[in-house]
Amino acid sequence: MKKIKLSVLVLCLIIASHASASTFVRTGAQYELSKGEEIEGNFLAVGTPVSLSGSIEGDAVLLGNQITVTGYTSGDFLGFGILSRTAGIVDGDVRIVSGDATISGDIKGDLLVLAGSVDVLSSATIGGDVLLYAETAAISGDVKGDILGNVRNLTLDGAVGGNVDIATNQLILGSNASITESVRYTSNNLLSQAVDAVVGQKVLRNDPVSSSSEQPILSILMPTFMLLFATLLWFFLSKSTLKNVVTTTANDPVRSFTVGFVALVVVPFVVFVLSLSLVGMYVAALCIFGYITLLLLAVAAMPALIGCGCVRLLKLNSVTYKDLSLATILIGVLVCAVLFAIPSLGLYVLIILSLVTFGGLLQASFRFSRQE
Repeated sequence: MKKIKLSVLVLCLIIASHASASTFVRTGAQYELSKGEEIEGNFLAVGTPVSLSGSIEGDAVLLGNQITVTGYTSGDFLGFGILSRTAGIVDGDVRIVSGDATISGDIKGDLLVLAGSVDVLSSATIGGDVLLYAETAAISGDVKGDILGNVRNLTLDGAVGGNVDIATNQLILGSNASITESVRYTSNNLLSQAVDAVVGQKVLRNDPVSSSSEQPILSILMPTFMLLFATLLWFFLSKSTLKNVVTTTANDPVRSFTVGFVALVVVPFVVFVLSLSLVGMYVAALCIFGYITLLLLAVAAMPALIGCGCVRLLKLNSVTYKDLSLATILIGVLVCAVLFAIPSLGLYVLIILSLVTFGGLLQASFRFSRQE
């Protein structure tokens, strides 16, 4: 478990390390690095979706609703997406945050996945350890190192060169499972082992100290990475608009909170009144769609506002809210993670900050419409 937590920290810190002068940044509605194309240096791409079929001589970071990798990466790979498919060759480590993750390629280093479901196909080869934090996972590929993590339902049906040390609700060893060393698992249930499954050393089961002991960690990690993904996506697609929202909000936070709170209360009432008539129902539907969209955008902008505020305080006002960067966003996300961990009070603070950002977003949108 310690290795999982350290790897999650590395996953956060690596965002800042990729923001160097030698990094090539590509953004667009959809982006594809075609087969035969080559990037000499680190590479960062944002799009909906993003596809990498060429070669990267360095590290690669992809952000999008759907990520597909079939090319070659000489360094480490970091992917954020709703759906991710990694079928290429990566000489370094692979770190994925996704709703559904499928791995079928050749990874020379470690594999770290934080996802709803993970599928490591039989064609996949992992040269190092596999670190999982998922709801369900199936591993049929060849793993040279250990398999570690916390997975609610885990199926192993391939070769593992090291140990298996997992916290799970249900562990299944398929007929093709071949574990060179020991299997240690923490679960309320006994594992299900096929007759042909092979375990080289001991199989040890431990009772969970608490059946919900890992749930607080998951409840913090998932919204934190969702915030990180949303804020970074906005930052790379339209840094100027994000900076405008942050600046407008910070110029008068009290006014922003007032505007946000009033809009939060008044808009649902207006939508209800409009929905009473046949014609008004269509207007109400548009209003509620815009209302929800702006609320989600406000939440996405919140880490940027918090990060800039923290940096401004630490540097004694020598930094303005216009100095928005990857570092300030990362600081803001980490502060949000801390607030997620504080019962009740942390949630109230996040709600207040969201309302402040919501009000600033409404003001910035209004000013933009007047300029147009």
